[in-house]
Amino acid sequence: MRAFIAIPLSSDEMRAVGELQERLRAFPPLAGFRWIPSTNIHMTLRFLGEISDEEAGAVAAALDAVCNSKWLISYFLKRLGVFPKARNPSVLWAGPDHPPKALLNLEKSLAEGLKAAGFPHEQGFFRPHLTLARRRRNARPLKSVNEALKEAEKRWLSPPVLVQSTEAVLFRSELRPEGAVYQAVHRAPLLH
Repeated sequence: MRAFIAIPLSSDEMRAVGELQERLRAFPPLAGFRWIPSTNIHMTLRFLGEISDEEAGAVAAALDAVCNSKWLISYFLKRLGVFPKARNPSVLWAGPDHPPKALLNLEKSLAEGLKAAGFPHEQGFFRPHLTLARRRRNARPLKSVNEALKEAEKRWLSPPVLVQSTEAVLFRSELRPEGAVYQAVHRAPLLH
């Protein structure tokens, strides 16, 4: 199975993020993006790729062990940004202006738990974000995207959206022509 570990949004958070996406969708500088369904938006902690059922069991055990503490993770969506570069973005995201320490500690503990379970450490560093949209393949390169995002932040992230994380989930991801379908394989509560 193709799998990843993420923190999903609550239904209220999905609704708030969906409203943000609707506003951004109507913003002309962002017309070249394809929007992710709000039900699929999550904070990815670790992409695992193809894993076996046995490996999924080891991931679930590591996730339970890491989440067996009280992780109070909340943050405000205050920023909009793009990856990898402003001149040629492929992903439009929303995220906190400063990642909460508890979220960074959870990701670090999870990385250590997965390493002990036989999964190598992931390359790069953790950038907490929610992917809102992906640039269409044939879309023109964006001009002054940074200015557009600053304007969008002022318009639609004031007041900012509050996100309060309650669980970490091992998801199975199935890629289909109409888009990705995610199925929860294992849930681990962050607050006991």
